[in-house]
Amino acid sequence: MEEAKVLHRKVVRKFKKRRIVNKEFDDIWAADLLIMNQYSRQNKGYNYIFNVIDTFSKYLFATPSKKKTGKEVVEAFLKILKTSKRCPTKLHVDRGKEFVNKDFQKVLNKYGITMYHTFNEEKSAIAERVNRTVNEKLKLQFEIAKKFRWIDVLKDVVCEYNEKDIHRSIGTTPSNVSKKNEAEIREKLFPLEDFNMGKKAFTVCQPVRIPCMKKLFGNKYRRNWTKEIFYISKIFHTDPIRYSVEDSIGEPIYGHFYKEELQKTSTIT
Repeated sequence: MEEAKVLHRKVVRKFKKRRIVNKEFDDIWAADLLIMNQYSRQNKGYNYIFNVIDTFSKYLFATPSKKKTGKEVVEAFLKILKTSKRCPTKLHVDRGKEFVNKDFQKVLNKYGITMYHTFNEEKSAIAERVNRTVNEKLKLQFEIAKKFRWIDVLKDVVCEYNEKDIHRSIGTTPSNVSKKNEAEIREKLFPLEDFNMGKKAFTVCQPVRIPCMKKLFGNKYRRNWTKEIFYISKIFHTDPIRYSVEDSIGEPIYGHFYKEELQKTSTIT
């Protein structure tokens, strides 16, 4: 009974996380696919919008895609790179097969782009936000035009986002951000603050449970926390502090965990 309560304890999802600090213009891009398959028949069979955003300037690139495959995403990404004549240093995406494949990796290698992922169940917050914004703008266009043909207005929606929408975080429109005002934008995004990483909640080798994340463990897990016991293997002194964990035979679990994603335990099962 007591173990059941522990395994089904609520997992905290919203808490302070480490900020991604962009060094400069086109340092980190975030990409995701916006699902539009409910309007496929009215849009020449296109089911997705491939959205890519420069997380520093908030500048948006978007192109239609028919399938959620590595080949289609490679073509969409190459189109954006070639038409924009811009290229990121790093690309933040989820661990979907459309990104994690040899064809996409080949393109990244060619352009010298480093890809990294979010290992917990959250996607890139900025990519999700962009998806919501584009979706809302398209729905407004649907209401005005009384039809669901988004491929004809996508370019205008992206242009409005980049040229007219003033983003609160940068205090201007994405199209106004350039190398000339890069330092000013960086100061707005990352003002000087006191670094306070707080106290360590765990120690190395301490036994813990971790959330049952579907992406890591599959759908067979119905409980909120793993029955298996893991161990703190390393502590990262960031703001806030993060931890890496390993299983009982020393195999690492990919990604880093915040204290809210770990549960203390003294029970070995």
